[in-house]
Amino acid sequence: MQAFSFSAPRFTEEDEIRELAAMTDAEREEVRNDLYGTHKELEETDQLREVLLQEMQQALDEIQDDEKSGYLEACQICPELVRTESAPIRFLRSENYQPERAARRLVKYWDYRKQ
Repeated sequence: MQAFSFSAPRFTEEDEIRELAAMTDAEREEVRNDLYGTHKELEETDQLREVLLQEMQQALDEIQDDEKSGYLEACQICPELVRTESAPIRFLRSENYQPERAARRLVKYWDYRKQ
């Protein structure tokens, strides 16, 4: 099975320019925030970051081992790589500071990375 279709219509640079031109400033900002995980709705303080990281770790602990085997294997084989390549705060930001979703994304990342 193919990962993508060669016959599907392409989204060209001109299409992107047209789409962006049709958006309001607020819509463009929302798209940018969604793409880069930089939502402004929540002010990230040191205290909030600490609490959310603890909640994310708890959510990660609650995921069954067989569902996070790629992550566990990476932690065992190359813990330094896990620390440097998958900082939990990046996953929290990309999931708009939702610890459970961030933990799932981290697990999926290492499943994909293992392939």
